[in-house]
Amino acid sequence: MTTTRRSLIAAGLGAAVLAATATGMPAAAAPAPAAAASSVYAAVTKANGREYLRLIDTRSGRVTATLASVKPPAEGYFKDIDLAPDGSVHAVTHDATLPDSYRTRLRRYTTKGAVALQPYILTVKVAPNGKTLATTSLSPDGDGDGYGLETLRISSLKGIKLRDLMTSKAPVWKKGTPYAGSPTINAGGTSVLGWLPGGNLAVDWGCCDSGASWIASSTRTNQSTTLPPRRTLMGTFGTTIIGYKGASVLQLHRDDDYQPLIRWGTATSYTGKIVGRPGSVDWARLDAVARKYGATPIRISPKTYPYRGAGSVVQASL
Repeated sequence: MTTTRRSLIAAGLGAAVLAATATGMPAAAAPAPAAAASSVYAAVTKANGREYLRLIDTRSGRVTATLASVKPPAEGYFKDIDLAPDGSVHAVTHDATLPDSYRTRLRRYTTKGAVALQPYILTVKVAPNGKTLATTSLSPDGDGDGYGLETLRISSLKGIKLRDLMTSKAPVWKKGTPYAGSPTINAGGTSVLGWLPGGNLAVDWGCCDSGASWIASSTRTNQSTTLPPRRTLMGTFGTTIIGYKGASVLQLHRDDDYQPLIRWGTATSYTGKIVGRPGSVDWARLDAVARKYGATPIRISPKTYPYRGAGSVVQASL
């Protein structure tokens, strides 16, 4: 079985969550992902006008398996990927058979092939125990009431819905396309970034001037009323979660002068201590930014591990 960051969360972080809850302070950070702790990472690479879904050795950068090779549409084929503990990869992909503006489908890839799962999925993250999926989706107006539906959902690995953690109506234009300027979608919608210690989820809620961070429970349904207001922190850029330490998350956003700002937050207070004003941020290495401020990265970047092959890595998952 492939050892990943999820196995570290599942096996060793319960005590850190309890410590953070008891003291109200961030607990010690979990070990940062390292090549010595894992054998492969999943990646989307681009070369010669094609996109490839690959497994790559974390030490040598050598490709160990190519799971898919596609000629992508102009907007790209692979939208989001996540490596499971068993070595399979769940990927949000383009699907031209679905209605315009909603052409995404979740697929599960192994060395034996691909299986198509749920339509309309936007982001996916596999649970640390490898048994369930956290996804976000945006589905079209199915009953003519002028609204589609945005969801944060837990499903089985086969794509069968287990529970909706959040549902929100998404206004659409008369032709059915999402109204991106609405308070509900605001050109970004909801993205699940990763699993946190204790079974919570790190979520980006909206984007741009109206973005916010959200720590959501993976077990409680009907959490729509607990959503933090968009634009939780004053600033001109929506907040994103880049790392965690115990029950706290490290957030990045821009202040009113367009300058990056780093601060801690919790599920009860997203406006925690400001720990950095770095001046500039390498968005291709947000994992390095998280480590600099004492957090475990919520996800790796395309530049974290070596790649010895044609083209370049554009997405990565460990």
